[in-house]
Amino acid sequence: MKNLVILSVAGLALTACATSGGPSESRVEAARQAAIESGELVCRERRQTGSQFRRQTCLTPEDWARMEGDVDTAFRDINRGEPLSDNN
Repeated sequence: MKNLVILSVAGLALTACATSGGPSESRVEAARQAAIESGELVCRERRQTGSQFRRQTCLTPEDWARMEGDVDTAFRDINRGEPLSDNN
């Protein structure tokens, strides 16, 4: 019984240590907010295909432009009308 109590207390202590945010998380969040406010990061709400949930994604303006260019290229390739496979 004594061992069970010791194991329970140790488990609770480890769980508390693992879930505490700590100062490093707050510094990361502060740096993220500063980057958003200065315009270094642009955040957009996005919905992933097949999901009803929206997710906030923060990227630099250059990364957003690159991603949009990649999507445009993919649509252009799809709309060429070429068959996807030679299994006819």
